[in-house]
Amino acid sequence: MGNRCETRRAEGESGALDLESVLTRAELEPDTELLVLNPRDAVETHHVYLATMDGECVGCVMATRDNDPIIHSLVVVKERRGGALAHDLLVQAIPQLIDHVRPDWLWTAVDPARTGARERFARLGFVPDENEVQGHALMRKRVAVA
Repeated sequence: MGNRCETRRAEGESGALDLESVLTRAELEPDTELLVLNPRDAVETHHVYLATMDGECVGCVMATRDNDPIIHSLVVVKERRGGALAHDLLVQAIPQLIDHVRPDWLWTAVDPARTGARERFARLGFVPDENEVQGHALMRKRVAVA
C-alpha cells in the first residue's frame, strides 16, 4: 500500500479527537501556532481533513472557511514523514474541499523557509501571488468551472 492514505473530513467530537491525536504525535516545534489551537474549535471553525492509514489518523490539513479558502497547517505524524503522505493527503483533500465549498480560487499560505512546501503546492498547480498573510507567501489556484 505504500504511503497511500484515505482522507476524510473531520466532523464532531470524533474528528476533534482524531485531530488532537495527529497534532500530538506530530511532535511539532514548541513555537508552532497549532499547539495553541483547540482541536474542537478547529473542527468547528476550519475545514479539516484527516489522513488515515491502517485505521489510524496520520495527518491533517486545514483550510479557512472563506468563499475562496486558504489551505494551511499541513501536518504529518512524525513516524510517517519522509514519504508522499503529505502529497497524497492534499491530492485527496483538495477535491473534497472544492466539492464542499465550490470556490473560484484555492489559496495556500506557505512559510517562506519551507521550500519543499512551496514546491509541493506548485506541483499541484498553485502559482505564487504577490501578496502575503502573516509573513507567509500566498499561492493560488483557479478552480472555478467556466
